[in-house]
Amino acid sequence: MKKIVIVLLIPFLLGLLACNLPWTLPEETDEEAMGLQQTLTALQTLQAEVLEEVDEPTPVDEPIEEPTPEPIPTEPPITPNFAYEGVSFLYGADIAANAWGETIPEYIPAEVGLERAEPEHILVHFNNYVDPMYYHDARILIYPVDRLIELEESAYWHVSTLQSLVTSRPAEPAEFPFLPIWNAGAMFRSNISYLDFQNGSGIRYLTQYGQALYPVNNTAIFYTFQGITADGRWYISAILPVDHPNLLATGDEVGNDWAPYYEETAWDAYINEEVSMLNSQDPNSFSPSLQALDAMIETLLIER
Repeated sequence: MKKIVIVLLIPFLLGLLACNLPWTLPEETDEEAMGLQQTLTALQTLQAEVLEEVDEPTPVDEPIEEPTPEPIPTEPPITPNFAYEGVSFLYGADIAANAWGETIPEYIPAEVGLERAEPEHILVHFNNYVDPMYYHDARILIYPVDRLIELEESAYWHVSTLQSLVTSRPAEPAEFPFLPIWNAGAMFRSNISYLDFQNGSGIRYLTQYGQALYPVNNTAIFYTFQGITADGRWYISAILPVDHPNLLATGDEVGNDWAPYYEETAWDAYINEEVSMLNSQDPNSFSPSLQALDAMIETLLIER
């Protein structure tokens, strides 16, 4: 800034001095004229030096390169290998060879009895399911909630109980939802966990149903997921058989040795022991792996 002021001031001083100097110097100049001439010469020299410095480019600080932030890893998009009528999910060969969907028409029994009314719903079948010993077929059902409750009043309890569970998520629920409604009862529940899928959530557990007390075995035990979409429109019921090396192959193996367990105290002790054993097992020690089944459920997307 100082140099710029000097550059602007020097021409003014030169002009002022020039006005006081004659165009030609006489042969004999007095001291005043000589002084003015020397001052003029000095100013011209100073002007040239200053202009030379001003012309020199001002050094510019090199820009500081900001480090490029590392990209935040994102989850890869899910590419389902099952898709049918707005229902999709991803499963592996460690569960089944393939899966296919079917639309089941609405059914209303002619007479009230053991048969239950059901709305039109989606049924997912699994072919060559990895567990070869099972009583229940491996399947996933997707029900429309409103119509389900219209046709089957008791379904309301299961829907409302499920909605309460996924909101509060107690570690040891007092009540468990389960659809479809069967003419049998659950003997136990173990390996309880809450799962979120792409547009909803639910509860999964292992169980065995029966009409009488019976040993826990690989033919009857199954994994179930009872879920509901976030908008409350669709209810999901997965019934997927599993087995474990610590369980009996079938309940028939015990024969007459099973009789003592029909006593209430003996049954309670037995079932508590079985539940404790199942809860302590590595999820990957089941077939199919509980982790594989959970992963499949978590990819579920209902767009209907």
